[in-house]
Amino acid sequence: MPVTASAPEPGHPLDPGTAAGTAAGTGSIATTRDGLRLLPMRRGDLGEVLTLMRANADHLSQHSDFGELAQQTPETYSIALASPDGSQQYAFRIVEDDVLIGGIALVPVPVPAPVPMPVAMPQEPRHFSVGYWLAASACGRGNATLALRAIAIYAREHLHAADLSARVRPTNAASSAVLQRAGFQQHPRAHDAPTDRFHRALAD
Repeated sequence: MPVTASAPEPGHPLDPGTAAGTAAGTGSIATTRDGLRLLPMRRGDLGEVLTLMRANADHLSQHSDFGELAQQTPETYSIALASPDGSQQYAFRIVEDDVLIGGIALVPVPVPAPVPMPVAMPQEPRHFSVGYWLAASACGRGNATLALRAIAIYAREHLHAADLSARVRPTNAASSAVLQRAGFQQHPRAHDAPTDRFHRALAD
């Protein structure tokens, strides 16, 4: 079964944000394989991303809603994926030998507002959900696993993330296996839950 996608929560993994937004201040994120990199998603990249999604619509629609998103234009795609609460999202293109093969992103998970303190407190670790997708031709070579491992390091070292979470439809066995190979642990699924939940702690 091919890897299609893991759905993050809340929001969507490929919110393009603004030109300086989703991965502002970051450059290429290397993986442990030469030629496989994560590059920041920019508004100008959306046309290429959508073209690849459309070419893989059947593949991506097996276990996710990416196929429907592929039918949008870059303009409507940008608006539709805007974060409703204005939170920063960190979206990247997955590139193999300079060819776009998919996408991956971190979406902040909201936490209750802290009680006001009279003095500044150290920054609390942050919590993110992760989502990803690959073109059909890029599956089966470990690309998603390597991208997940690389973005986990980025989240820990640059975003002070405490952990990552992901949700996968029960029918998407390949994506569940990818998450487990990348160090995620599966939570017991509640009765009639539409998705399986995964978690990875990011220890220092």
